[in-house]
Formats: sequence, C-alpha cells, structure tokens
Amino acid sequence: MQLRDLGSGSRATGVDDGGNVIGTFRGASTGELWNVRWWGRDGAVRSLPGTTTQVRYVADESGPAIAGNGSRIGVSVDPVSPTAWWIGTGGSASEWTQYTSTGAARVHGLSADGAVAVGTQGAISTNQERAFRWNNAGGSILSGISVKSRALGTNGDGSVVGGWLAEGTSKRAFRWTNAGVTQLDQLGSTQSEALAVSRDGSKLAGWSWNGSADERAVLWSSTGAVQALGTIDAHLGFMHNSRALAMNATAGLVGGFSQLVGTQAKTAFIWQASSNTMLSLTAYLQSLGVSAATLSGWNFHEVTGISADGKNIVGNGTLGSDTNLRGFVFAVPAPGAAALATVAGSLLRRRRR
Repeated sequence: MQLRDLGSGSRATGVDDGGNVIGTFRGASTGELWNVRWWGRDGAVRSLPGTTTQVRYVADESGPAIAGNGSRIGVSVDPVSPTAWWIGTGGSASEWTQYTSTGAARVHGLSADGAVAVGTQGAISTNQERAFRWNNAGGSILSGISVKSRALGTNGDGSVVGGWLAEGTSKRAFRWTNAGVTQLDQLGSTQSEALAVSRDGSKLAGWSWNGSADERAVLWSSTGAVQALGTIDAHLGFMHNSRALAMNATAGLVGGFSQLVGTQAKTAFIWQASSNTMLSLTAYLQSLGVSAATLSGWNFHEVTGISADGKNIVGNGTLGSDTNLRGFVFAVPAPGAAALATVAGSLLRRRRR
C-alpha cells in the first residue's frame, strides 16, 4: 500500500478509478488563486494549459473535478466571476472544450463518464444563483427548482444530481432527476447540503444540522431517508461537527472530516457501511496494515475523494512542522514489472516440479 505526498501548497480535490488525482497548487503566489494540477498515478505532474486555469478555491464546495475514467476534467475558470467550465483529456489545450452559460457559472462535479457537469449559473451567493447541469449539447437550470440553489455532485451518468435549495433563510439538501426533485430529510433542524452522489445514484452524502444545530455527516437513500454517521469522538459528540464530502460507488465508504466546535482543528474520517462505524483516516489506514512509520508526522484533515472501488483515497492535511496544507493520495499500487516477474518465476517453478 502506498501513501503519496503531493507537496506543500497543494490541495487534492478528486481522484479517478485509476488513481489519477486532480487538485490545485498555490506555490508562492498570494491570496486564494490556485493553479490547477493533475497528478498522474505514473508519477507525472501536469499543470493544465492556459491562463484561465487559475481558480479561487472555496473549501468543501469547489475545486477542479475529475471523471471516473480520468479523461475529463472540470474547472471553474475565472477567479472572481466564473464564466465557464472545461472538459479535456490529458491536459492538452487542443483537446479542451469550453461550455459557456448566461452569466457567471461554476462547476462543482462531473459524472463518472465525463459527459455531464453540474454546478451553478448566476451571480454566486446571490438570489440569482441556480443549480445548473451541462452536457455536450449545452446546459440548463435544473427543472423544478425556481429558487436560489446549488448543484454539488452527480452520479455515474449525470442522471442524478445532489445539492441544496433555499428554504427562506435556510438551505435544504435535494436529489434531482428528470422525474422531479426530492427534498431530503433532515436530522431535526433547518440546514443541510448534499455534497456527493454514489455512482449508481442510490445514495447521497453531505451534512445536516441536528436538533442542537450541530453539523453531522449524513447519508441519504434515494427516497430521502437520512442516516447520521456520527463524529469521530462519539463521547465528545456535542463538541464536534462532521461533514461528509465523498463516497465510493456504492457508499460502502464515506469520507469527510470531523471538527472540534469553535476551532479549525479537523480530523479526516472514513465511515464504513459494513460496520456502521466512523474511524479517523489514520485508524482506518492502520486497520488495513499501513505501518506507523508510513503515517508518522501526518495530520490528515479531510478526505475529499474516494475512487469507485474504494482503493484510492485523496484528501488534505499537514506533515511534520510544515503548517501549509498539502494533498495526499492513499492507493493500492498496481503491480510493477518486478512483481510480475516474481509471479511468473514462481509459476514456472511450480510447473517444473
């Protein structure tokens, strides 16, 4: 098993089925402007082309997206008033296509096949903001939603969209299909957001206020039924918030962060459906046999992406005395040539006996 450090100043925002990572890198620049980067599983690091691939990173709801097959990348392209999103293969400028909209726009998610992007159109954080969906033919506001809203995630083919819509001064998580809009159940209060959708569209993940107005990571079924996933320190639950940011294809794994109320101290978590248990990412990796030496010095703050098979997990944290955020990738590496040769040799020896 392999833990890759993407370097000081990086942020990982998504991972595809092959372990290729999309994210941003600020380097020595100031403010909130980040250059889009693609970290290939082969070790290559690419800066995406053009002067428009600088983004203004907004925690939890923004950052570049990558399709499940690795051939499509979505980017909000203007740092102040995003006006378009792009899809492309391998970062080659000649292979990029721009999809414009009327007014400012921002992409928040891509379907696994790369054919659909979801996000917002209209001035961000105003009453003109609307959940939006693009495909190769163009784009449109999500049907059945006529209030301020934001689309934040979609399923494998883009047929199911999750996000939030305004209810007075509150926001309510929703699940959208061509058949209509389902307002998702809440834990007992007035705020919720759906941030991720499973590959088959049957599950959504995000957060909801409970009756005490504490944030709790939650999982929703396709009918809108809500399940609280808890916090890492259950006995200190009243002092912690939690938020789910990502899941794998079947929602057997959900990732995000748990946070001590009133502080910036975040701890990355993995929730497992098989045991209905939330673990810190460190504890989860240790349960898979990752050594203490490999994890030494890491403080994992959040899980932002999980591949469909659950074997590639990305997120952000800090390492050692460096307080700058940095992306990480946890992956089960593909067998190398040496390993294959060893297997082949073993098979030959068995045949000779």
